[in-house]
Amino acid sequence: AVYCCHGSYFEFNWNIYDDFTGSDYRYMEYYLDLRHYLQSSRNGIFAIQGTFTRVAGSAPIQAYPVLGDNRLRGFSARYMDKNMVTVQAEYRMGLWKDFGVAFFAGMGDVADHFDNFNLSKIKFGAGFGIRYMILSANKLNLRIDIGFGTHGNSSMTFRPGEAF
Repeated sequence: AVYCCHGSYFEFNWNIYDDFTGSDYRYMEYYLDLRHYLQSSRNGIFAIQGTFTRVAGSAPIQAYPVLGDNRLRGFSARYMDKNMVTVQAEYRMGLWKDFGVAFFAGMGDVADHFDNFNLSKIKFGAGFGIRYMILSANKLNLRIDIGFGTHGNSSMTFRPGEAF
């Protein structure tokens, strides 16, 4: 597994759900994703990501942002609300042939209103993962991540592609 590349990534989405768009609900969803990648060695890369998600209006609960999976590993969809903020960092490096490892840590939380975010209630997660490059031309890895979070949470993720 070879990790390369450097640079930044920015994404902002604003989605409107209402009668005109064919939705049974009336709400808006905002999503901001900021990332930066630094090449640290020939086979290593340091990545950092910050995200913010908000749903406003009469959103159904299944539209609420959820801590866990790619957005804060170490949690299994236990925390959800109308607003979510996450920050996570990861170090990826190749080990041998098509195999690599990753070490990650992050923090985040959800709240009903942006003003109700409380630093004393923030959730933390950290862990490690194994990578196997399944498509070297596209640099696509199959990953297994094991994460441990605050309050006795844990998670295991098995899927193609990096978390971010």
